[in-house]
Amino acid sequence: MSGLIEGLPDAVVLRCLARVPFHLHPKLQLVSHSWREAIRSTELFKARQEVKATEEFICVCAYDPDNLWQLYDPVHDLWITLPHLPSNIRHLAHFGVVSAVESYLYWVVVVTLWIL
Repeated sequence: MSGLIEGLPDAVVLRCLARVPFHLHPKLQLVSHSWREAIRSTELFKARQEVKATEEFICVCAYDPDNLWQLYDPVHDLWITLPHLPSNIRHLAHFGVVSAVESYLYWVVVVTLWIL
């Protein structure tokens, strides 16, 4: 990753990019190859943590079709479809999970019970 914006150090550019909402990241990746690398980098993730650019999402796995993972952004009323996970498992029948900061809530369909 080099020369994201001519005349500015990449560290400064990353701190600026860190403040851009997550739902705009796919558009930023279209700017150039170096911007795509920057948006996908762990450095941007660290910069977002440093500037406290956190966002709250609801993460949903739709069983049909093909375990489609989506994020719901309630602030922008927007659904973001995530790429398929690199896994041989294609169906997660009778499985559900909801996560929150520092805790998880599981729904066990077979016994119709939430477990924290």
